[in-house]
Amino acid sequence: LLAGSAGLAAHLPAVWGLPQAPVTGAPGPVAGPILFVAASQHPALAGQLAYLRSHAEVVVVGQVVEGLLIRGSGVAGRRSATLTTVLARGQDAVLTTQGEPRVAGGERRVAACLAEVVGLTLALVRPAALVLTGGDVAAAVCRGLLSQAIAAEGEVEPGIPWGRLVGGPASGMCLVTKAGGFGSEQVFWHILQALRGQL
Repeated sequence: LLAGSAGLAAHLPAVWGLPQAPVTGAPGPVAGPILFVAASQHPALAGQLAYLRSHAEVVVVGQVVEGLLIRGSGVAGRRSATLTTVLARGQDAVLTTQGEPRVAGGERRVAACLAEVVGLTLALVRPAALVLTGGDVAAAVCRGLLSQAIAAEGEVEPGIPWGRLVGGPASGMCLVTKAGGFGSEQVFWHILQALRGQL
């Protein structure tokens, strides 16, 4: 079992005399709408989302946490219905809890709620790509979609990998993952441009 930074791991094939897999750039251009899911409470995320909104026509869907605060409120279904409509029109969308109150029980409950919204949405409409921010969110969404693995294929930019989901109803879908506080203020905009083949 190896543990350590990705920066060190990148050098292991050479040390062990193994062929190094080629790292490809972004998969773009993808055809169809892109769904961003961002739940990190890292302060950098607010700036990243604000920059994306100021440079791209994305529909932001929030107020998800109330689904955890009001039992049986049906919030997941309502947020999913909104996302389904937006994505079916071919528009890019952001599902986020940014700026909402913290919930007792921590990030995993919030991640599970977001995963429920994503699962309900993808049962009705298939975006061209998913962009998942935060480890808990990525894990919960992938579990909710019954994915068995992520086949890593490259990096959109250093530290931001992309691949394709393996298994489940969303198998083959392009997936980009990003740590919650990672990246510059322009990171979401760069991901969007890369997926559109504009970088």
